[in-house]
Amino acid sequence: MNDANIKAYTYHAGMKQNERKYVQNEWMKENIKVIVATIAFGIGINKRNVKFIIQNSMPKTLDEYIQKVGRAGRN
Repeated sequence: MNDANIKAYTYHAGMKQNERKYVQNEWMKENIKVIVATIAFGIGINKRNVKFIIQNSMPKTLDEYIQKVGRAGRN
């Protein structure tokens, strides 16, 4: 995506706190357009112009299912 001039970053729980904060802030300011993330991303984020959330795996628990459905249902 970066090669196509679409600014994309990764986001996961193993990142340092300052790295995660940088990615979140840049995404909220719309300087980053795409985030490839683990389930660690998105909790508590409310951004109206999110167009797509793609899940690449089935939830393993009921809690994970509720978390994913809630995130996908935001508008």
